[in-house]
Amino acid sequence: MNIKGIRGKSRSALPLLTFSSTTMNCSACGLPPIVNQRLKQCKRCKAAWYHGIECQKQHYPVHKHECRRLASSCSSVAAPVADNVTTTSGSTFVYDGCAKDSTHKVSPDGTFASKDERRQKLRIEYTHPLSECQVQEGKGRSLIATTELYIGCHPLNPVNKGISSDGWCQPLVPPVLMEEERQSRCSYCFKRLGDYRSSLSMHNYCSKQCKEKDENCYMEENAVQYITQMFPNAGHPSPTVLLCSRILHYSSKTPEVARKFEQLCFNTNDLSEKDKEEYLQVMRNCSKLLRFFDPYGEACDKARILTERPSEGYKFMSRIMLNGFTISTLDQQGVGIGIYPEASMINHSCRPNAVQSFYFFPPGDDEQERKSNVPMLQITMCQKVSAGEEITISYCDCASPTYKRRKELWEGYKFHCYCPW
Repeated sequence: MNIKGIRGKSRSALPLLTFSSTTMNCSACGLPPIVNQRLKQCKRCKAAWYHGIECQKQHYPVHKHECRRLASSCSSVAAPVADNVTTTSGSTFVYDGCAKDSTHKVSPDGTFASKDERRQKLRIEYTHPLSECQVQEGKGRSLIATTELYIGCHPLNPVNKGISSDGWCQPLVPPVLMEEERQSRCSYCFKRLGDYRSSLSMHNYCSKQCKEKDENCYMEENAVQYITQMFPNAGHPSPTVLLCSRILHYSSKTPEVARKFEQLCFNTNDLSEKDKEEYLQVMRNCSKLLRFFDPYGEACDKARILTERPSEGYKFMSRIMLNGFTISTLDQQGVGIGIYPEASMINHSCRPNAVQSFYFFPPGDDEQERKSNVPMLQITMCQKVSAGEEITISYCDCASPTYKRRKELWEGYKFHCYCPW
């Protein structure tokens, strides 16, 4: 069984994008250039980039004062670019580790100290959260803006330990590739495979670094090998089974992972008999995998208990189904599934004010802030919101007719949407 109702599965109205960390985004909408297009630079300050005149007009009320100051202070030098320069509310600009009033560090003669400093990315040090989690009646956990947020800013910031300085959300456990992508993408960083190939049946890697970092590789490969020897027709486990086994394995080793997973919402009251049977089948397959993956560990015992106690198994699976994300590429092709706890509190709207995007980091690509190069998720505002307003994303295709959206949301998430759209 694959996750079918997972959020982000089909959202063509708001594109789910994939970038590398070197991608330059539009200063207005926070999104990268479309295929075969280069962003246009602000001619006055040369510190902002736009898709076109419409994005520039939209961003001008926010950018004009900074633009004038930059143009007057160093008109001959291009300032470093930050895709979230609009997140100045509740934040202080930091460059090269030192808080500055300006957006770049210059020497007394008005020039950059070195070319390396010119290339460095502007970082932001947050003084307080731009958003906070609140419980709303009938909705449960929700993400609420604590200050005015503009188009292009990232409401999730590193006040939370699970968020990096650029608003990247860490996954709860390493995400899992879709079955059809296992032979064409790296099992760890999700980048397309190059010349390097591993001689494994289910895991392939783009480099030796990714293979060494993936601690699940050999345990899962050995478990699958034993299963296929005992059950020749079993086949490889589905992505959902692998994700469940990783959650149980990491939860048994790390209390923080277990705590975050237990905090995720679930809904077992509206499950159909078909849903319940599918959930139990996933737990049986997960228990079978962990029997060879970690036979004497806590994860194997937990999987067996979830199988023997269906009500607990339903809760476990419901948390995954309701809070998971489909990891998508630039052309909205789903390539994997993962759980990002810091973003899971964001509710749905058919007229959302934010969009999620996914970053794929190849090995060695600015790994100073990241312990791993697994895919990360970022939330970007696509509409301006005031303090106290809820931040929402879309769980479905906003362009679909109402009856299709209602059906998809009920089958995947067990709720009825009453948003304005």
